[in-house]
Amino acid sequence: MFFIVGEILRGLDIKEILRSKEEKRILTGNISGIEDEYYKLQNKYISCAIVWYGNIKVLIPISHLVNKSQSKSLIRGMLGAEIDFIVLEFDEIANIAIGSRLKAMNLRADLEIPKLKVNDVIRVRIIGIGVKHIIVDMYGKEVIIKADNLKHTYIVNCKDIYNVRRLFTSKS
Repeated sequence: MFFIVGEILRGLDIKEILRSKEEKRILTGNISGIEDEYYKLQNKYISCAIVWYGNIKVLIPISHLVNKSQSKSLIRGMLGAEIDFIVLEFDEIANIAIGSRLKAMNLRADLEIPKLKVNDVIRVRIIGIGVKHIIVDMYGKEVIIKADNLKHTYIVNCKDIYNVRRLFTSKS
């Protein structure tokens, strides 16, 4: 019984992965780890964020994860964060997919931001936390919110108050 249910769920995961690859659909998952993968074309190892989509391992190279700084510490700060991604490649035998957060962010921004009006209250996802700021994903745009703008009281360390698994309400 459990085997049949597991196979059905695996089939649904594969269908979603293939739809994402073919139709550029956005999928959502949590970053659960970091791996260095060997990239033959550039003859070097590249840091990748790991997202498990059901039982399919999705690797998101750091070059497809963030625009700016490409350091492993950045991925460590995003561990546990919920992110959107689009599948670029899928190896059904190895059960591994390659994804791109940047392509998903661009698509989300193109779809959602034109709908926003000034002073709309929106929900954003916290994807990174510093001592004096948090980084949120606002419909495909990374926005830095300084500690001064988070509360009316003084914040010594944002890491003591916020975490990456949290949703946050903000005005656009």
